[in-house]
Amino acid sequence: MADLNPAIPGAKAGRVFYDVILHSAEVLMGTVTPEGMRTLEHHHEVSSLIVIRLVSAWALRAAFVQVKDLDRAERMRQFLQTHAPHCAPLHRLPARAMTDA
Repeated sequence: MADLNPAIPGAKAGRVFYDVILHSAEVLMGTVTPEGMRTLEHHHEVSSLIVIRLVSAWALRAAFVQVKDLDRAERMRQFLQTHAPHCAPLHRLPARAMTDA
């Protein structure tokens, strides 16, 4: 990904989305770091873009299931159910999360 001048409209949101996708992929691969988790949690909490909040919630849910933090996983599931009730892929956990659970 090329670095864009933050003054360009959409550059900041594009960078945030890239970070969320990158750290979500790390969750899927089982290589997520504490910094990656903090980044996902931060963007989930503060982003005004629902797509960023949805993707980060999905990745966080999978990560929380992997580490058996079922209360936090349930909060992410509820968020996804509330904000994207008809988006079936967001309601399925990746196979890796299920085998680690």
